[in-house]
Amino acid sequence: MSFSEQFEGWLREGFHDDVPSGVKAFAFNLLEPANADGVRFAVELVGSSQFDPNDSDWACEEIWEPAQRLLPIPSSYSGDSWEQCLEAIKSLVVASLLSQNHPAACLKSRLGVGVGFVDGDMHVVWQP
Repeated sequence: MSFSEQFEGWLREGFHDDVPSGVKAFAFNLLEPANADGVRFAVELVGSSQFDPNDSDWACEEIWEPAQRLLPIPSSYSGDSWEQCLEAIKSLVVASLLSQNHPAACLKSRLGVGVGFVDGDMHVVWQP
């Protein structure tokens, strides 16, 4: 199974349960996980009670997470640099938003969707 397929399955499972109405936006946080065998980066999904496209700290106001918060990203997908990983995951999230499936509808039901590294800039990839 390709990483794109794993990502879509992870999203479907994550949105299996209802997201609380207090979630204003979703953030795909990228990070370098500790003790990850052969994996340089991972992505996590959180729901935030805040959204401000001009302030990356909105994603820090976490009030929701899926049952499986973290998904390791294989090095073959992420590349070796954080810049490559960021671009690859931004493209994957945008492709997911363009689909007509249930996760896309859930993501677009709020004020925004962002992708970025923890402690870095949040890149808004969708807002109505």
